[in-house]
Amino acid sequence: MFALYELQKEADSDEVMEHLRSLVPSYHMRRDDLVAFCQYIARKREHRYPEESSAAGILLALIRNERLG
Repeated sequence: MFALYELQKEADSDEVMEHLRSLVPSYHMRRDDLVAFCQYIARKREHRYPEESSAAGILLALIRNERLG
């Protein structure tokens, strides 16, 4: 996912979320899928690719804490 790459390159979190919303069709309807994806990546990559796992954890927090209104 491009958002994980951006977070690993220390991009601004607001820009990452803006890109994610624009790149994922029906983003608001797919948030649960994105949360599950981030949880999976964070768990599976923890030992072998810790940077990617960390980025997935950050993205997970960004999606969960996003203000919807």
